[in-house]
Amino acid sequence: AERIERQRADENAKIGIESLEKIYLALEKRLPSDPFLTSEDRELLVQLLDFYERFADKNSFDPAEQKQKAHAFWRVSQIQDRLGNFTEAKDACDRSIAILKEVSPRDIACLTAMARSFHSLGNMFLTVHRIEEAKEAQREVTTILDNMEKECRDQPDHRQARTSNYLNQVRILIIESDIRGIPLDLEQAKTICDLEVKLLVELVNEYPEQIKY
Repeated sequence: AERIERQRADENAKIGIESLEKIYLALEKRLPSDPFLTSEDRELLVQLLDFYERFADKNSFDPAEQKQKAHAFWRVSQIQDRLGNFTEAKDACDRSIAILKEVSPRDIACLTAMARSFHSLGNMFLTVHRIEEAKEAQREVTTILDNMEKECRDQPDHRQARTSNYLNQVRILIIESDIRGIPLDLEQAKTICDLEVKLLVELVNEYPEQIKY
């Protein structure tokens, strides 16, 4: 009976987070790419934020629900970042990472989610020009992807995560050069860009129907 109840709770949690995801992704598609939101868009994001926060604050020690909780915190961080709330966004991202480390640090799904959260964290730090912290987050992503390489090297999502990580490395070089007034290491930037382009060309050739590549 206990196992059945746990199974039912897992299914309910999955349905709950999937419903939120559908609403969020539909909204994200139509939101402008620039940071300036209309009052209506902000209101919708705040409403979604409330739902994700309530889901994230649920008390559960079940591993499956903990993974869903970590995802909810990651979404909270994304929404808070979109709303311009850096501190709240960073705190939510930190909580997502902490949960994933505790749940199953060697599980591929957890590692993938953790890399995604560190990637988001690095972008947040870049936005506020906290370069050293952006570098540290980027190094975390690289380490996680390296640890997954043996099992995931042929998976398109893993390879795309690599391209995004290469792009962030170049962004860090450019922004650091700009704010510190130091020459940009063009050779290093070109080497990283070449790696990114090579992977993207491979993905486009192998998956031409995927517009995102």
